[in-house]
Amino acid sequence: MAGNFTTPEELRRALRAAMDAVRSAGDSRDRRDAVLAMLFLRHALDEFDDVTSVQLRESMTGAGRIPWRGALLYLFEDVRRNVLGTGETRATLPMAITDMLRRAAAVVGRMNDPAQDGLVKAFRGVRLNFDALAYPGLLGDVMESFLKETETSMRHSGEFYTPRELVHLLSELGQPREGMRIGDPFCGTGGMLVHAQQYVEEHGGDSRGLSLAGQDINISTAEVASLNLYFHRMGTASLERADSLLPESPVAGEFDLVLSAPPFGLRLREEQARALEQSARYGPVHERSPADWPLLQYMLELVRGRGGAVCTVVGHGALFRGGPDQVTRSALLDADAVEVVIGLAPNLLSSTGIPTCVLLLRDPGRKAPERRGKVLFIDASREYERGLTQNRMRSEHVEKIATAVRDFEDVHRFARVVERSYLAENGDNLNIRRYVDSAPLPEPQDIQAHMSGGMPVAEINTKSELLSAYGITPQQWFAQRYGDPTYMDFRPPPERPDARTLTELARGREERLFEAFDEWWQFTLRAVAELAPAGESSREQPATRISLLRNELLATWQELMGTQGILAPAALAGAFTDWWREAGPHLKSLVRSGRLLLPEEDLSVLRVSLTRGMQTLVASKRSELVETYENWQGKYGLSFREIESQVTGPSGGLLQNNPWSQQSAWDLSSLTGAPAVDRRQRAAQRIYAMTDTEKTVEGALAKLDVDELMLLLSVLDVESEAEGRVERRILGEVVKAARTGTSGRLSEEPGGVPAVEARHLTDRGLVTAGLRYRRTDAPPKQTEMLTADDVLLTARVMVGRGYRAVVWSEQLPSATYSGSVVRLSPDTTRVLPGYLAAWLSSRAVHPRLYAQARESRDDLYDLPAGRLMNVEIELPSLAEQQRIADAMAVLAEQRELRHAQLAKLDLIKRTMMKDLESDRMSVGYAG
Repeated sequence: MAGNFTTPEELRRALRAAMDAVRSAGDSRDRRDAVLAMLFLRHALDEFDDVTSVQLRESMTGAGRIPWRGALLYLFEDVRRNVLGTGETRATLPMAITDMLRRAAAVVGRMNDPAQDGLVKAFRGVRLNFDALAYPGLLGDVMESFLKETETSMRHSGEFYTPRELVHLLSELGQPREGMRIGDPFCGTGGMLVHAQQYVEEHGGDSRGLSLAGQDINISTAEVASLNLYFHRMGTASLERADSLLPESPVAGEFDLVLSAPPFGLRLREEQARALEQSARYGPVHERSPADWPLLQYMLELVRGRGGAVCTVVGHGALFRGGPDQVTRSALLDADAVEVVIGLAPNLLSSTGIPTCVLLLRDPGRKAPERRGKVLFIDASREYERGLTQNRMRSEHVEKIATAVRDFEDVHRFARVVERSYLAENGDNLNIRRYVDSAPLPEPQDIQAHMSGGMPVAEINTKSELLSAYGITPQQWFAQRYGDPTYMDFRPPPERPDARTLTELARGREERLFEAFDEWWQFTLRAVAELAPAGESSREQPATRISLLRNELLATWQELMGTQGILAPAALAGAFTDWWREAGPHLKSLVRSGRLLLPEEDLSVLRVSLTRGMQTLVASKRSELVETYENWQGKYGLSFREIESQVTGPSGGLLQNNPWSQQSAWDLSSLTGAPAVDRRQRAAQRIYAMTDTEKTVEGALAKLDVDELMLLLSVLDVESEAEGRVERRILGEVVKAARTGTSGRLSEEPGGVPAVEARHLTDRGLVTAGLRYRRTDAPPKQTEMLTADDVLLTARVMVGRGYRAVVWSEQLPSATYSGSVVRLSPDTTRVLPGYLAAWLSSRAVHPRLYAQARESRDDLYDLPAGRLMNVEIELPSLAEQQRIADAMAVLAEQRELRHAQLAKLDLIKRTMMKDLESDRMSVGYAG
């Protein structure tokens, strides 16, 4: 507790206890409404203490001996009568709250006595009057998080929670200002209006002058919205239960800004179509037609004449449907009312999995002069973070979109400003992909580089911004090719940078970034120290003091961190936004009570979360750097010329086996300008040669399997034990520990500790592509970290696939392992890691492993670590183990080479076949 004030965590615990108390009573809506009603009842008891009866207070707090059981219906009515019926002596509370108490009292009355008992007990000891809270708005913030937590159970009743980031985006686009009249015709639980007020306060405005209004057709939702706004201390807001599809004659210019996220897929009934015709200035309204454009016209009417704006969410169909929708679109474009069209990612909303879009409309004739006659299109369909059941936008995605709207200029493959005349040429179709497309481009393929080696300088230049951010020049990765400035050469294999080298190259700039972070944090500590109240005069307008601090910290953050160049401005702004959401309540508490919400008043706790966020962003950028080089090396690091030399020897290959190669085999310029028939024939000859080489490599790979089996058969046969060359022991005697990894949720976002999974263990060794990470909020224990000489074994395999084991030789600076992997720590005085991995990977041993595994569904076999220790292993002498391990390592290198050769041959063949089909055989890029 911050001093003697109630903290958010105390209230969250009470809400969780209340939900537990009613878990078996009523449906999900009744349970939620009963908990919220009890929250308001307890708040009313504390806030209006002077008008509530002694009997009521003692019953609810447990101070008296009067039995309360079964009496909650009376208690609700007592509060309603005494608190809400006080007339002129008390500020009038929203009428919807009165209705909510009546309805909730009936809900509670239907609950059994244990549920009522639990509701009463859940809130005992928690003071909920406004003056007892750690900061203003605490009740509202906690209620908002409660609504989010219970959103899933509300979906069946037609209630859907608009994601906070989407509400944040609409607020950023609408830019609410003090003194505005703001409305939401589909307000739901009121989140859009709440965030509009918060936006004004965060940007230094006085929210007391705002006029906020909302309506919703669902009476329960409208009641919850009233409570939400009341708890956020939004006394100027007005709410009503009404059907926005059956509006009365709209008042032109009623609002300066409309922010709304209407339900999707609405179709108009006859009476709704007639009602919306009143505001249909730009297009017809028909029965059974989609409601998108009729509603947009209605919302535009609400801001007409005031220079207002409409910012809303619609489905993509509204952008390109014909008929009445096209007529309306054309009329709105002619009136210059459409300002911005933004395409969002799919599955962002719980109500639909389809991609959605955001429209910013402006009162006709009121656009800024530089935007007149133009529409900004933004393709933000790739700006999201993938979730298990629902995708989400991060704050950095919101910042990127909002920045593009503020700048209103072209951004390569993200945003484009389109003239009205060009839209007319396209039939006023607003489909975003017609004008800007952020879908990944096909990977460029340079035939000359594939055939004879080298790195195309043109591809290096596409990553110049990334390289310069880290101060890296192409010469640090490649060697200059004299006489041909269009290509650079890969360095010899020993000199080529690997992941460790690339990480070291990035370290300098990253250290400078975190030095700037340290400087900013010291500035933050000084600024926060000045925030604590020094007297009564400093408490007059805490919202103003908080907003000034936020703007000062943000400006310093952008100045210090932005100059380092590693992270994009949107990423930095997003990191700050996320941090402020966490830090804001603590700072508000400091302004009010002089104390933080944090344990032991330690502000450094807030630094931890921001540091983790920054580390995640930096790790993602570093991964992009490493993957860029690895991708180039994977494409061009091994040429067809080198493969032929490796397969047939330096004196063989093309010149001996392929007569066509004598005709300038590596000079692909011979294809340029040749007659079409000759060009195609020469291309076909090259593909023939690659096919022959591919078969040779496949044969060599198959022979490696035989060689591997022969190595181990010498110790697995019966005679070896009879002759005393090996001894049999169970693994439990020669392995110090065996443990299956933790089955936890992993993230694809770089950050945290990488986790090795079964799919990373292959016959080619450990493959680190596609790593996932243990979340930073649930880091692995030290005992779960991999150490050198650990042996990793697939714990879960499909029938017939076989087990794979590899030795962990610190391929990554640090890593843990997932629940699909068993980690063995061998006693190296008895068994060598390399031999143990080879033995476990041998198909001749796998029947023993299957015998200990448990068959699960879908033909999967799970191998528990404990049962694995019962398997018998053949142990030759340590010297023989070392010989086998060394021989296996050589075979593994050869196997890796053969796989790389096959992959490269397949890539070149596919590229040349594609070019042959389209007859585009030429030097340079193909794609």
